[in-house]
Amino acid sequence: MQKILIGANDKIQVIMDAAMGNHHGMISGATGTGKTVTLQVLAEGYSSLGVPVFMADIKGDLSGVAKAGQTHEKITERVQKIRIDGFQFRSNPTVFWDIFACNGHP
Repeated sequence: MQKILIGANDKIQVIMDAAMGNHHGMISGATGTGKTVTLQVLAEGYSSLGVPVFMADIKGDLSGVAKAGQTHEKITERVQKIRIDGFQFRSNPTVFWDIFACNGHP
């Protein structure tokens, strides 16, 4: 089973079998509920399994997946708390599409 870690707390990890994912999905919620992070986690998980991912991102909130993160004490604390073995920062292959063909792939 190819797995994607969706989230966790100090007691349990929420793991999704990647084969159970659908071709389409919707993430909704109020401001500050974790929609962007959830989408990033899913996109990074599928990308690491070699699945192409297309995300429409008008505001640029998801562009962070293109660059590897940097260490921070809060991140280290969280990784230890939810027991992510072998955690490492990594970038994801990214192509920015541009409908105006000025700053990205036309």
